[in-house]
Amino acid sequence: MRFERLLAGRYIRSQKRQSAFTVISIIVAVAIITMVFVLYGVFINNYKNITYSSAPYHLLVSGITEEQAEAIHDDPHVERLILNVMQDDKVAASVIFKDDIGDREGWLQNLAIKNGFEKIIQDKKYEWNDKLMMLDSIGDNAHLAKLRIFCIFFIFAIFMAFALRLVIDTAFEISSKDRERQYGVLQSIGATPEQVVTIITYEGLKLCLTAIPFGLACGIVFAYAMYHLILNAGLANIFHGMANTITALPFTVEPLMLLVAAVVGMVWVFLSAYGVGMRVIRKTPMEAITARENNVKKVKLHTLSGLIFGVSGSIASRNARRQKKRFVITVLTLTVSITLFALFSTLTVSVEHSITNFINFNLMESDFSADLISHNYKGTSYEDSLKEIAESGLFKDIGIIVSKDVYVSDSSQTFYADYVNKEYYERLFGDDPEVSYEELAETGGYILNTSSSYYKAIESEINNNSVQIATKYRNIDKDKITENMNWIDLYRASEVENKEHTFDIIGKLKGKTGLMVNGQLVGAIDTYNAVKDDYYSNFDVDAVCFLSAVNEGDYNAQNYKKIIDFFNEHIDDVEITVDGYKTKWITHNVISAIKTGVLILNVMIALMALINLMNIISTGIANRRAEFASLQCVGMTDKQLRRMAVIECLQFIAAATFISALICALLTFGTETILRTLLQRSFVDESKETRKMLMELIKIDHITPFVRIGAASLAAFAAGCITSFVMLRMQNTDSLSDQIRGTDMKTDAKESHLLRNSVIAVVGAL
Repeated sequence: MRFERLLAGRYIRSQKRQSAFTVISIIVAVAIITMVFVLYGVFINNYKNITYSSAPYHLLVSGITEEQAEAIHDDPHVERLILNVMQDDKVAASVIFKDDIGDREGWLQNLAIKNGFEKIIQDKKYEWNDKLMMLDSIGDNAHLAKLRIFCIFFIFAIFMAFALRLVIDTAFEISSKDRERQYGVLQSIGATPEQVVTIITYEGLKLCLTAIPFGLACGIVFAYAMYHLILNAGLANIFHGMANTITALPFTVEPLMLLVAAVVGMVWVFLSAYGVGMRVIRKTPMEAITARENNVKKVKLHTLSGLIFGVSGSIASRNARRQKKRFVITVLTLTVSITLFALFSTLTVSVEHSITNFINFNLMESDFSADLISHNYKGTSYEDSLKEIAESGLFKDIGIIVSKDVYVSDSSQTFYADYVNKEYYERLFGDDPEVSYEELAETGGYILNTSSSYYKAIESEINNNSVQIATKYRNIDKDKITENMNWIDLYRASEVENKEHTFDIIGKLKGKTGLMVNGQLVGAIDTYNAVKDDYYSNFDVDAVCFLSAVNEGDYNAQNYKKIIDFFNEHIDDVEITVDGYKTKWITHNVISAIKTGVLILNVMIALMALINLMNIISTGIANRRAEFASLQCVGMTDKQLRRMAVIECLQFIAAATFISALICALLTFGTETILRTLLQRSFVDESKETRKMLMELIKIDHITPFVRIGAASLAAFAAGCITSFVMLRMQNTDSLSDQIRGTDMKTDAKESHLLRNSVIAVVGAL
């Protein structure tokens, strides 16, 4: 094996450019896979930290004595135990296990019977922390649950591994292609195919000694940068309640993850080098020396590239077709990079848009909905709560709705009459309804909300734009009220009296069919204040307000805390029913973090694609230096050579751009079509207006992805052209006769004797 190792080292030193490209390719590939594995380890550790912080135990048993707690602590499976004193000299024991306990219910039952607290177990005064047990691999299903999380990660890792494997394989394929003649000479003087494969494999493993340590170090740096960028992009805000986010969510490096990444990188290189060696020895020594296959394939005389660009285009097109593998791999890596750059950001923005619109749809374009508790007999009023909300300075566009139970005379079907203010009225019927809010308030009339589900129940009863409606008037003897009476007692003690009133209908409008829009009749809040004593009584008022934060669109933890603190201070009067602000805030931060992570990943994949493109272009020019010199001998100018190189780059980029655009079109238009179809089929019983509004929630940008494809393609094209021009300029430093005599670039004196030394080493070994 000595001469194989010698030749492998000589090849690495003699072809510095190809070796450098190969090392860089391995470093980038190992760095990315290291980053993926390290971030997975960080996720698991921090998930465990968060789970432990919220519930620092595997098992919590309440209501036992200290002696029983000590008996639990003495169990060989228990690592530590924390006691919290309760009433009646009882304690709550927080138990942490040090190893798997098997059947946890059976273990606990046996322990309870042995130590006399089986009654506690029968009364279910214990609690398992399933998440922490799963992360610590304790329990029957813990390993399966943990494996499920790993499998989700592994699917992503497999995708990344496939893309990175192509980069390394391409680097070795290009490097070995330059030396096919030398391998043919070695075989012709007696070297066996196994020795040739061993030479290439040793070369790859020697490159690993340099590339993998650098790749691991770069991967840790990339993971650290990506982790903190993602935290700062939004995830840290979600954990704003923690004392110290950086302490609670530390960046840690698991040695096992580094070992896995190193082994994966080593296996990649070995498979690539071994696979390339097996492909090299398939050729006979004569085929390798002449660098031409026995069967010459017929090429087209006229191509599209030739018709557009002339002779330079025809030659460039033939070069691409005779090196199909390089062409396919380069186009594939460019396509993956361009597609990810164009698509992922668009999809994340679309997801955020849909979620935000869905929340606004349910909340009538508000951030919160809150019940204003109002019991006049208890001394509370919704007007006072509404005034405090308005004076807090935290909200704008405050919509109020007071709903009352009513029913058509001689009918048992109950519906609602909703009294609203101007802000809520405009949300229902738009900024310019046929009947203005001012007219509604001045006349004291009502709008017939034709989008209400109870519309048909009252439409037939309308006579001359009015309807007789019975209202429920609750009354109570104030002398019977005591301080200890609660709302239910008051409700039961009240007497119900039905009163008929005439409701004037001044218009019919179709409002938004979302949550909290139940009223068949809609009146102004001023109308309610005028008729409430006569129509409904002041027993209690069902009032709901819809609130938008003053910082709408800028959702953050500080403002959210101020709002929640305000509600907590008025908890007796105001109760949050729907918290859309928090959902929007979390959604925005999660999407921002995802976009940051995807952006970093796109940059790395783009770097791999550019390295691969530059490697293929530079090596392709070096391999064809004799052909270029021959073309120059028959009259081709330097300008025409550069033009041909530009056309070759254009072929790579054009193919990748077309495929990327096709993938983006299929995914964007296809995803939107599928989602719209599913919504249409899922909401067949809804009205056309409701389905139309639901359709508006699904909106994917069809322009931005193609703009990004164009920008990424131009950047890749510029990099390819620069590489081609640099290589052509380096080649022109030699005379045409030197270029025609050999395909290798100019080397130093020691490297020029590489083939002779290789032959001597082979003969000596034989």
